[in-house]
This record gives sequence, structure tokens and C-alpha cells, in this order.
Amino acid sequence: MRAGCRGMGGSHRAGGATRRIRARGGCALGLLAAMLCAGPAPAESLFAREALGEWIEEYDARGETLGSTGIGLIDAHNFATINPAATAFSRKSMGHVGFGSSLRRTGDGTNEARRPSTYITGLGAHLVLPGGLGLRLTATPATDGAHAVDEPVATGWEAAGADRRRSEGSRWLLRYAGALTWSRDPDWALAAGLGFYAGSLRDEVSYAFGDPAQAAGWAPGEERTQLRFHPGTFLTAGGLVRPLAPLTLGAFVAGGARLEVTGSYSSSIGGGADRETGHVEIPPGYGAGAALRLGDRWRLSGDLVGRPWKDAEPAALARHRLGAYRNTLRWGVGVERLGSAHPRAGYGSTIAWRAGFAWIPWYALDEQGDGIDEWRASLGAGLPVQGDRGSIDLMLAWGRRGSLERHGIEESYIRFGFGSVFSSVPRGY
Repeated sequence: MRAGCRGMGGSHRAGGATRRIRARGGCALGLLAAMLCAGPAPAESLFAREALGEWIEEYDARGETLGSTGIGLIDAHNFATINPAATAFSRKSMGHVGFGSSLRRTGDGTNEARRPSTYITGLGAHLVLPGGLGLRLTATPATDGAHAVDEPVATGWEAAGADRRRSEGSRWLLRYAGALTWSRDPDWALAAGLGFYAGSLRDEVSYAFGDPAQAAGWAPGEERTQLRFHPGTFLTAGGLVRPLAPLTLGAFVAGGARLEVTGSYSSSIGGGADRETGHVEIPPGYGAGAALRLGDRWRLSGDLVGRPWKDAEPAALARHRLGAYRNTLRWGVGVERLGSAHPRAGYGSTIAWRAGFAWIPWYALDEQGDGIDEWRASLGAGLPVQGDRGSIDLMLAWGRRGSLERHGIEESYIRFGFGSVFSSVPRGY
């Protein structure tokens, strides 16, 4: 993949002569092919080593199960934080927590690499204030830069399979936001807020050789590159409305942000180190959604979310290159069979059952300048907690990104999601 190039490390020959192998996202497809030909090796999402990492939109576990939808859903326990007005209809203060776990399989059609991962998908709280107002606070991941690649180094030694290069990425860019919501009517709500992005990305590259004497002058060691993103603020606003009894609509807009970046590089191979500063731009976002009630127990939902990445200025750093990108427009659809609200219904009848499908284009391009697309199908359930106090949301999803025909590699994954939305209990005195 060409566009990312988050960090560029190097391998140094002993004796002062230097041969640099670029640990750049732009080489990802070629590097993976070499890795896979050598046999199984660990790899989290290889695409996460591109640019700022995998971009993550703000959906709770229920929204992800419903195909990443929820912008247009009016519900007392909707915590799809992508729309700041989503929580305005809760009449009780509530909290939200979400976790996810993935098992990824990356292959070139012949060999495969697998890697599990577990992560927090979001934290939040909504506080009810007088006059129909509410205060919502959230912390969610904006990007995920975790990856791991283990591959052979072509030293020229006959048993070159023993000479290895391991590249591992970690950390993320986080999104913190607060919003003031307002709803004096069950059929509409407005919200506006302020947030900021901050975080860091780290890439570590290490070299090991089976027999250094036979490695043609190559030296073992480690290199580290790190990007630290200083806080950059953005504005956000959203709304929800019910124009017809079975239909609800919603929309949001989020401004872009400019983040100052500090990049650092160090190496135990020759003792090199340097430091540089620059900036990177996060593009604005916009989206709309709808939800349609069909009878008493069924609801359809759909979302569209766009981001003009192509217009974002890439990082002005000499060693770390973070562009260019393509504009993205993702969409999702979902269907939910709502749990029974009858006071005498058994617990099994109160469970909500969900399914969804999402199409997710990646903003970074591959080595040939082609776009990489992802699709995801999901199933799940919502388990109610003491009637109207909240729910425990479970998700199982299967997805695929990339294409063997277009990109030479593809990645499939199984994802498990868990989320909980829980309301406060009013005092009885």
C-alpha cells in the first residue's frame, strides 16, 4: 500500500555501510507477500500500518450490529456517539462501555497469517439536566494503529529463512468529546459540542539473524519511530426528528481538526536518532440516517457517512509520510426485531434480535493507487436490564477487506462485540 508510510525505519550493515529497508506502509503488500511465502506469521490488520491506522467511526455495540447505523434512531438507550443528539431522549442519566475482540486472517491465496486482538470501543456518560437539557461526555478510538509483521531478510545467505525482520505497530489516535443536548419534545432533539483528537502511533522494527557471521555484514538490532499527536479541537452538531409516527431521521456534522505532530526516530544499529515536528489534518465528517418502524416489533435503519480525506493536507514531516488519501462514503443497513414491552412477557420475549450489513471504504490507497474496500455482516442481540434501565448488547460479525485480484492480498476477520448501556435508578424517597 502506497499512501500510508507512517514511519520509515532502516536496516544497517555493520562497518559503517548502510542499506535501508523502508518500514513504510507503501511497501505493505510486497512485504506481506514475502512473509506469507515463508509460512505462517503473526499479523494484526496489515492495513492498520497505513497512514494514521484504521479509521473508526463512533458506534456502540448495538449500532455496529445493525450495520453501523444509529444516526437517525430515536431511542432512550441509543449511544451511537457519532450523532451528538443520539442520547437526548434519555430521561435518566446513563453510562456506556464497549469492548471488542477480533480474530483476523490475512492471505495471498496460498499462505495465511492470523492474529487475535482485544480493545475498548468506547466509554461515555449522559447526564440529565433541567429544562430538557443533557450533557454527554465520550471517549472513543478514532484510529487503531496495531499491526505485526514477521518476514525474512534477503541477506544473501543460503539459509536466509533464519534471518528475520519484525515490524510491530501499536497505539492509537483517540477522540474525546462533550456535547450539550436539548429535547423538550419526544419527536425532536438538537445537540452541539466540542471535542479534540490526541494520541500517538509507534512502530518498532527489529532484526535477528540465524548466523550473523553468514549474514553478509548485516547487524542485528532495533529501530523505533513514534508520532505524537498534540490535541487538535473540532466542533460537532447533530439533530433528530420524527416527521411521521413510524419514521425518524437524523443528521450530524463534525468539523475538521489540525494536529501538531512530533516525530522521533532512534536506532540501536549505529546509534542514530533524530526528531522533527509538523502537522496533520483530520477531515470533517458528515452523515445522515433514518429508522422506520414496521408494526410493533420490527425496525429498519440505514446510515450514510462521508469524509473528504482527499482534501486533507498530509503531514509535513520529512521522515514520516502520511498521505495522500481518497474521499470515503460508507453506508450501512440494519434490521431489528424489538423485544416485547408487555409487562407479563417472559424474559426471552424481551430480547431484541439484530442483523446488519456495512460497506466501508478505506481512506488510504494501495501500492498502485487503488482504493481498498471492506464489507461486514453482523448478527447480535440486546438483553434488557431491569426493564427500562438499559441493555447488554452482544455482536458477532464477519468481514473482509482488500481483494486478491486487485491488491494481491485480502483480509477476513471475525469480530465479537460487547456493550452495555445502563441508566441510573431514581431514589424512592
